[in-house]
Amino acid sequence: MRIKTYNLEESHKAREDDIRYWKSQSIKTKMNTIYELWSLYCWMKGLEPGEQRLQKVVKITKIPQS
Repeated sequence: MRIKTYNLEESHKAREDDIRYWKSQSIKTKMNTIYELWSLYCWMKGLEPGEQRLQKVVKITKIPQS
């Protein structure tokens, strides 16, 4: 693992390096990282990663003009 530091003026370079890094990683590595981040989020929120939850439902309706 390699850690780079940037000045605030170089934030655009840091973003470009991040994009280049993730483009170079395999799908498996990306998916494992997403799962690790999701698990960490669930742990911080007190959730179980595999637990069933209600899903949000959105319905768009057209209101007749009067």
